[in-house]
Amino acid sequence: ALALPVALLGKVCLLVRRFPIALKTGDTRFMRSYGFLFFRFRPHAHWYILVIMCRSVLVGLMPSVHGDIVQIYSLQIVWLACSATCIYCQPWRVPHLNFVDAFFSGVMIC
Repeated sequence: ALALPVALLGKVCLLVRRFPIALKTGDTRFMRSYGFLFFRFRPHAHWYILVIMCRSVLVGLMPSVHGDIVQIYSLQIVWLACSATCIYCQPWRVPHLNFVDAFFSGVMIC
């Protein structure tokens, strides 16, 4: 059940690693194929798609964790880490979205 999400996350890790090289060389084929992963973020924060994907995988795995309290604390840790990363790095291309993302992450923590 985890094979597909882990494989997709691995592929995206490789694409994130290749992105700066493709940007410098002007690889239009790469940008047309995979630009949808990166166009939302500032160029210095192209890696933020990994934060979003890891958050999604971890939140999806929470029902498999035994114990209600452990699930709640685990979710809070995931959301807090993502919120702190967003506040610190300001990854979104549109500046207001950084605050919106941090706000809704804060709502999910409470």
